[in-house]
Amino acid sequence: MQIFKVRALPGTYPLPYVVMEDEGMVGHYNRANRSMQHFNENVAGFVLNAFLAGQVFAFPVMMLTLVFVGARVLHQTAYTESGYGAHAPGNLLGVLVAVTLEMLVLLIALGGLADWTF
Repeated sequence: MQIFKVRALPGTYPLPYVVMEDEGMVGHYNRANRSMQHFNENVAGFVLNAFLAGQVFAFPVMMLTLVFVGARVLHQTAYTESGYGAHAPGNLLGVLVAVTLEMLVLLIALGGLADWTF
């Protein structure tokens, strides 16, 4: 759930804009919820790839999972406290971890096709 406000600029379009509140404690609340929505959008693929890659690369996947958790905490706290832009380092690190897991799964799949052993 987010909290919105109506913003009508004088001398512009006759209908007001409805925008998400971004100031004060309500803004903190909205940004925290938005960050959780971002996490919910991305976690299913991460969990699936971690499960698949973890069957072959258990220790690296465990370490990547710990980095992913730290990255998400960094993203959520920075976005909630400082707003847009501050969340970029946590987001970038989380995406890099997710892509690394995807590449491990691809490596396993290609290895299965070529009959490689790890």
